[in-house]
Amino acid sequence: CSRITVPGGPAVSVPAGFTADGLPVGVQLAAPRDHDHALIAFAAASEEVFGPCPAPDLGALAVLDPATLPPGPLG
Repeated sequence: CSRITVPGGPAVSVPAGFTADGLPVGVQLAAPRDHDHALIAFAAASEEVFGPCPAPDLGALAVLDPATLPPGPLG
């Protein structure tokens, strides 16, 4: 639950492209309570503007060595 949904309104995250380093960027959209249909329509239109989000290259994950990754937030 994020702060934006505490009042009970709907929220959705839409892919919006990638940074120069190839990291994904998303946009969070929110609407007033009981405006779910309008938000979904706007999110769909936003995806049309931002373009399709390509599938990640899962093969790139195969070369990662877990021993070399930094620790996560829990250590």
